[in-house]
Amino acid sequence: MAEGKIIMFNIKQHNSGEVEVTLTERLRQNYATITWNYFEQKDVMIPLLQAAAIRHTYGNDIDIVLDAPYLPYARQDRVFEAGQPIAFNEFIKVIKTQFNRIRTMALHCSSGHQWRSYSNIEKLLQLENMKYNAMALQSDYNIVFPDESARNHYYYPDAKMYTFIKYRDDNGAPHLTLDRGKLPEEINHAKPFLICDDIGDGNRTFVACVEALKNDIMNSDTIKIELMLYHAFCSYGLQNIIDAGISKLKIINPDSYHFLINKFPDHKDFVELVTFKGQ
Repeated sequence: MAEGKIIMFNIKQHNSGEVEVTLTERLRQNYATITWNYFEQKDVMIPLLQAAAIRHTYGNDIDIVLDAPYLPYARQDRVFEAGQPIAFNEFIKVIKTQFNRIRTMALHCSSGHQWRSYSNIEKLLQLENMKYNAMALQSDYNIVFPDESARNHYYYPDAKMYTFIKYRDDNGAPHLTLDRGKLPEEINHAKPFLICDDIGDGNRTFVACVEALKNDIMNSDTIKIELMLYHAFCSYGLQNIIDAGISKLKIINPDSYHFLINKFPDHKDFVELVTFKGQ
């Protein structure tokens, strides 16, 4: 299907906090793309009202795509404590009322996570999950995944690689042990190690990953370790991963990259935007 151009709207916020959305341009095709960026648009009602404005004006035959590099509620895809809903399922139910498809980057519920009780999501809405091809970096890096679920966010086959088994203690602190069944046959210590995951916030997992990695490698003080993420919030800052020994933070999503360098201007040289290689 051809992708529609981004449609123009006038968005006004009332004193009550509610938003008023007005379609300001004529739609000349039967498809449209609406972009929603978490790092700039916190209000998830905006894209819903934008799509509703198109459908109210032109009818329900319009094919509308939500382009959301970071999809809201994607991390709340299971019940973590008693009394919680599966928030992502409920969010999708709302989104599907206005959108035909979602295009997102490294959706937390990738195809490898069907055991998490949301196998019916594909019935609710067709999802396009864009994944980075980590295999393209093998010649330059030793690829490392903090756990098996991290590998599912990248195009990376079941092969021998550095993968850890992660569990959390009663305080929520991550602990990692090396998965001995998935070690590469040979390690080129001249190449940097690249830790790959989908989302970074408190970054404690990556600190634990660096510690576990260094404990397993001889002469670990001489190795170079970098980190690559799709999205990064880093609510506790960047200093904890810098102190752990990570020399560079690579970001795949441009919106997340600009969010970080604006939030932490003193660490601008530490953060790098990488070219997307993948789907």
